[in-house]
Formats: sequence, C-alpha cells, structure tokens
Amino acid sequence: MSALRDLDPSSSVVAFFGAELRRLRSAAGMSQEDLGQQVAYSGSLVGMVETARRAPTRDFAERCDDALGTGGALARLWPLVSQEALPRWFRPFAEVERGATSIRSWEPLVVPGLLQTEDYARALIAAWQPGDGREAVQQQVTARIERQQLLEREDPPLMWTIISEAALLNPVGGPKVLIDQLRRLLDMAANHPKIIVQVVPLSAGAHPGLEGPLVLVTRRGEPDAAYLEVQGRGQLVERADEVARYGLLYDLLRAVALPPGTSREMIAGLAKGDHP
Repeated sequence: MSALRDLDPSSSVVAFFGAELRRLRSAAGMSQEDLGQQVAYSGSLVGMVETARRAPTRDFAERCDDALGTGGALARLWPLVSQEALPRWFRPFAEVERGATSIRSWEPLVVPGLLQTEDYARALIAAWQPGDGREAVQQQVTARIERQQLLEREDPPLMWTIISEAALLNPVGGPKVLIDQLRRLLDMAANHPKIIVQVVPLSAGAHPGLEGPLVLVTRRGEPDAAYLEVQGRGQLVERADEVARYGLLYDLLRAVALPPGTSREMIAGLAKGDHP
C-alpha cells in the first residue's frame, strides 16, 4: 500500500490517471480484484495502472468507465496518457499522424510501427533501449499498439508502405515472432482495403531508399509533411520544397519495388520459410 500513498498524481499523466482510477474504484466500493473481474483484466494489472507502473490501454479505460459508471471520465483522459507514453521526440509526428488522410512509408530495416505485432514491437523497443526496465518498455509497446487504432477508424487513412526484403528476413524476437509478424503483414495487405504493401527485393541493389526510413503524411486542409528518423531521434519536415523532394524519392522507390501482388507472394513464401 505504500506505493499507493507515495504516488504523486501531479508527476505525470499516467500517475494522474492511476490516482483517478483508484479514487473512482474506492468510491464504488470495489477492490482491485473486484474491478479486475468486472473488466476482464487481472487485479494485479489494475494495481499496476493505479501505481503508474503500467500505462492503460484504451480498452482498459473504456471498460473501467463502464464498470464504475464514470460517464467516460477515464476514456477522456486516455489520449493524454497515450501521448505521454510515446518518446518525447516522437510526439510531434504522432500528432501529425493522427490527422492523416494518407501515409506513405518506407522502411529499410524493420516492419513499420503501424503494422507491427505486440511481440515484434516489444523485441525492437527492448533492443533499442537496453537500459529501460520491463515496465518502461511495456508502456512504449502499449502506446505503439494503440497508435494502430488509426487504421481501424471509420474512415482510416490510405497506408502505402514499402519495406525492404532485408527487414522481412531479420528474425526480430526470434523465428516465431518473425513468422507471426509476416503473417500479420500478409493479412493486412490482403484484407485491409486501404493498406498497400510493396517489397523492395535485395536484388534491387543500390536504390534511393538506402539512406534511411521515410514517412510522408497527407492531411486534409494542412500542408503535407515528411518524417525522418535515425538512432532514436525524429525530424518532422514541413517545408514544401523539401517535402516535394522526398515525395519524388518515394515515387522512385515505388518504381524499384515489386508490385503489390508479387510482394504478397514473397511475404507468403517467407512466412513459410521459403528463403535461402
């Protein structure tokens, strides 16, 4: 109980959410276990959220609102919680991404974050931030997976993603995690009406995308933006001439990449282990 008494609600949005959840749960006369049973999560998870050791998901916040009869108070806090769980340098782009009508991305080394499985994302984040504890890693994993709700909106953005074959061969998290990731990528490419996936094969040799990843975002009523990222640092580009230059680079990458149907065939083969 000391962790609960020592929690400072003003220290972060996650801490404020935890304190509010505890206050609302106590007012309803429920224990952590009681609430966990009501929302189909464990009582220990409720405790971790209340002590700011775990960031809540949107689903968790909505279920707690229903169980506690809060009128949506926790769900209204959730966007702030989700934003805070993202790395500080990434937050300006995340704000731009939320308003996207189309997203064009190029990834030479990994599967794009919006298409990652939870296990794949966890393996990447743990490797990129070796000094972080398990809870800090999990908070960022949760935030990354929650970003994917963007693709499930009633009117989701068009997502056109180009991925290097090298990214699809790298066993991030081990063979099983990679196969699950390839299957998810294949499923999204085959069944989501607004997701297009192309693969740049290793046989392409030198091409314009070798300098690093790139994301181009189109927004309704706003100028287009480009986003570049390297070694845990992001750069948001909004100057029209620079964005146009990156747009041309992306068009050249599309010309180098395999067509979408052929790309899906390659991903399906890799998921079955059909590679050298």
